[in-house]
Amino acid sequence: MEIRRLDLHRPDETDAWYRALREATSADRVAPVVVEREALLTSLRSNDGNPNYDRRAFGAWRGTECVGTALLELPRRDNTRLAEIGIGVPPCARHRGVGRAMFEHLRDVARKEGRTVLAAEVDAAGVGAHTLTASPGGRFALACGFSPKHTELRLMLDVPVSEERLRVLEETAAKRAAEYRVVGWTGVPPHDVLEHFAHLHTLMDADVPTGELRSHLNW
Repeated sequence: MEIRRLDLHRPDETDAWYRALREATSADRVAPVVVEREALLTSLRSNDGNPNYDRRAFGAWRGTECVGTALLELPRRDNTRLAEIGIGVPPCARHRGVGRAMFEHLRDVARKEGRTVLAAEVDAAGVGAHTLTASPGGRFALACGFSPKHTELRLMLDVPVSEERLRVLEETAAKRAAEYRVVGWTGVPPHDVLEHFAHLHTLMDADVPTGELRSHLNW
């Protein structure tokens, strides 16, 4: 098995890599959220011009088959001791040491870049002390030495929604949103809200709660 940085200018390699990422991200998850192919690849290809993050993609290969994917994000402005990692292994390649090898590779790259804190996100169903141990990704993170520092709840609503259910939800929201108005659109936001919408997206990335993720680790 070979682990190497993704060649973003080889369509055959990026296609195989993204298929593996999608399979890994979708497996054993409820309503998985998978980043769209071109959005992700465009972001990676424009990495040199990104003032906030150095984003790198890696793949684990057996011949032409991609058996593991990884993303490494190195903040360029704030929290420059931090490295954020994401590892995905398709079900057909699990329990063969692929994930562990990719973790060690990313850890070594982060160390060479002077990073002393590794952070990762795990999707797990349920809330409580045993949430991570009940999740394949959680068990893998714990085995790699991670410990839980911050939890975010993801709320879902199955659609279509009945008219009665929708009415109750709207009435509940209206009681708390008297000074708000709802604006909807399809595609690109309208010009009169575009600047504010972009500003809010920036704040969502800059001000997201991080709990104890900024604690220092000694290698």
